[in-house]
Amino acid sequence: MKQGMLWYDNQNGKAIEERLNAAIDYFITKNGRPPLQCFVNPETVDQEITVRESIKVTPNERVLKNHFWLEFAKEN
Repeated sequence: MKQGMLWYDNQNGKAIEERLNAAIDYFITKNGRPPLQCFVNPETVDQEITVRESIKVTPNERVLKNHFWLEFAKEN
């Protein structure tokens, strides 16, 4: 990760969209702009989805369970 944030959220009882929105809101508050990409563990999301119209959420086995890896630039 060159420019971004790693977010931990173990509230598994909540919907993934709600958990992602909390991470994105914090990211925006901290950085003044939304992330372009979010990587999650494949157990969280099994295929790429888009939230908030433009933020791609992509499964990546390098990301630990219950973590969201939010970035300014798209990188694997």
